Amino acid sequence: MTLPVPPTLFRTAHPHPGSALERAYHLVDQLAGSALQRDRDPGPPATEVQALRSARLLDLTVPRAHGGQGADWPSALEIVRVLSHDGSGNLT
Repeated sequence: MTLPVPPTLFRTAHPHPGSALERAYHLVDQLAGSALQRDRDPGPPATEVQALRSARLLDLTVPRAHGGQGADWPSALEIVRVLSHDGSGNLT
């Protein structure tokens, strides 16, 4: 049995300024206001995907040699956990 884990357990007290984690928290704060509308609208969340791209969160695990950030899987998982708490079921 898996117990739900409160999102506050994943929040790093002080993510490094400019880090992917800080950008993810900032993006979730931005996206939270449109979560209900996103769930109601059919189709892909194009605006939100562009916001992910602008926040440089789509290339986290792409190797640096190929233009990505080269993040390891535990770091990427932490970002996904943060993004999953935006309030919408249609983004992650």
